[in-house]
Amino acid sequence: MPAYIATSGYNAFQQTYIDQGYMSVGNQAWSNYTTASETRHLLGSLTHIMGKHELKGGGELRLHYMKVMFNGAPAGIYNFSRWGSAQEQGWSGGSGGGNGLATFMMGSSWRPTCGRRA
Repeated sequence: MPAYIATSGYNAFQQTYIDQGYMSVGNQAWSNYTTASETRHLLGSLTHIMGKHELKGGGELRLHYMKVMFNGAPAGIYNFSRWGSAQEQGWSGGSGGGNGLATFMMGSSWRPTCGRRA
């Protein structure tokens, strides 16, 4: 496996899709979603006493933060279509043959997702 999987902090096997109805292999690609919320307070008050009179004033400021971490597919997504093992490449309308499982077994991915090649 590529070295970035071990160093990314998400030790996971990538999601692998094989075209033409074969079962997908690997972890769910978009399962890492975390949130955290935090509130910060700034308070101030002032009291002034003059004889029998007391003046009070103050204010409060609250800042609410919502932190969301969604890093997509940290291990990557691989798509294996029939076009990786077809005689004709592309979507030109010809039959071209090919099979998604054959493309997977050859280790070539035509149109990888996220720029990663198998």
